[in-house]
Amino acid sequence: RDLRGAARRQQEETRAAVSVIAVTFCLHMQSAVNFCTCRSAWQVPLLSVARKKVSPSTFPSTHVSRRSVLPSVRDLATIAVGMSGGVDSSVTALLLKEQGHDVTGIHMTNWDSDDEGYAECREREFNDAKQVCSRLGIGFKEVNFVREYWQHVFHPFIEGLSVGGTPNPDVYCNRHIKFKLFLEYALSGGADFLATGHYARLRRSPNGKIQLLRAVDQTKDQTFFLIGTEQRALQRTLFPLGELKKDAVRAIAAEAGLHTATKRDSTGICFVGKRRFTDFIKDYLPPQPRGPMVCIDTGRVLGEHEGLSLYTTGQRARIGGLSHTRYVVWKDLASNTIFVCDSRTHEALAFLQAVVAPAHWIADEPPEALREHGTLRCSARFMHLGSDRPVSLTWAQHDACGGHKATQQEGQAQAQVLPQPQPQPQPQP
Repeated sequence: RDLRGAARRQQEETRAAVSVIAVTFCLHMQSAVNFCTCRSAWQVPLLSVARKKVSPSTFPSTHVSRRSVLPSVRDLATIAVGMSGGVDSSVTALLLKEQGHDVTGIHMTNWDSDDEGYAECREREFNDAKQVCSRLGIGFKEVNFVREYWQHVFHPFIEGLSVGGTPNPDVYCNRHIKFKLFLEYALSGGADFLATGHYARLRRSPNGKIQLLRAVDQTKDQTFFLIGTEQRALQRTLFPLGELKKDAVRAIAAEAGLHTATKRDSTGICFVGKRRFTDFIKDYLPPQPRGPMVCIDTGRVLGEHEGLSLYTTGQRARIGGLSHTRYVVWKDLASNTIFVCDSRTHEALAFLQAVVAPAHWIADEPPEALREHGTLRCSARFMHLGSDRPVSLTWAQHDACGGHKATQQEGQAQAQVLPQPQPQPQPQP
């Protein structure tokens, strides 16, 4: 297959890719709001590097187009790669090394526990990362951020759960650990950039600001978890996999003989180990008193919950003795009561307006339409890989934005994250 022709076709297919306006959403309490406006797909030059023809039976194709992952940097650079031990970080390091950059892999440890299953997981990831670096002939380091992770990620996560919220630890980790402390560590060691295996894209705008765009592989897009990243961090960050599909990444790894090519994607939270998340988190939360679960329509008590902090708005709530699944509508902290409904489309789970604050702009400034007109029509995504919904953002007091939706939206938990894609064109007067 002609690599350049295939790449051009892929560019045409993804030309309508939208940017991300990110908002940390909170229905009844203040939280952070994050925005990044971009208006077109990222056009980058092709690499004139073709791989030898091989056909591992595990993957559908090994013919992968190569693109420059440094659209704004023409010279070779010193790049630190965050090595998790998975296939994505493995291929990230491989692509950068093939381009001639001086690459060093760094494995980061954020959790230290002897919980069942975690120690084994930690050792396996470390060994896989070290083995890949050895195979690629690049340096390997390890850095420990266990104390900082507890302070900036896990402790705020537990505090949020304790007051009835549903904070996202991945957003906290990316903002405070990976793209702050980890980035600072890499730069202090002589690196020009930090590269990771995230599925996301970056584009430099004419004014020099870095914009955050969704990945080509929409099923693996991770921009939802990157919305808290600071502009100064994005200036020194690379996401080489943003233009590739997951199958292509595995094919590259297989062709290069990397043992991580067939490694399963990580799911859930590794440090939880083999236990259920509910059982794990109970060890860190304050004592959770049981309380009633009440039908929002009839006011009848249907059963007992195990503790308010273990539930989030919109989630399924199975109640013993009932044949049908119920859904959490609201948690009343004062009476320790959880209200539930019998349908995911119940009107109690819908809302038309919300207030979010304060604003944090990924590009360090709000979109032009919002600055000039006080209103921005755009789309909202209320959960990772969720569908887009039309909304309008308007200025409110104290730099907050109110969102008014044209259609109803299912229940949204407090302190969850709301990324939003490309602004829609304003109607003509």
